[in-house]
Amino acid sequence: MARRRKTEPDDPDVDGTPLAHPSYWRGEKHGVWGAVNRIREVLDGGDDGSGIIGDTYLEKLRRDLLMLMKKVKKTKCSTKRYARGAMMNNGGGNGIKPPRKTGSGPKA
Repeated sequence: MARRRKTEPDDPDVDGTPLAHPSYWRGEKHGVWGAVNRIREVLDGGDDGSGIIGDTYLEKLRRDLLMLMKKVKKTKCSTKRYARGAMMNNGGGNGIKPPRKTGSGPKA
């Protein structure tokens, strides 16, 4: 009969400390990696808002980021449209005037 190697016992009281079982840290690293990837997906525009994340706090963060990204996108569009309109309409009555063309370069 083959002898089994004795493994370290898993003690939940030392999780998160230097004495924690190695599998605790592997799980921790994998969990953080997964959370960071989900947040990046939202920020890169790859999350359409469908589905949910099992962790309530992470799902709340995801929903907040989706709402924030929607506002940013709306603001960016409005700002670009406003700037383009201002330049096309010679300021559009808002005090913004296009730069005046001057000579061929700076005077010496």
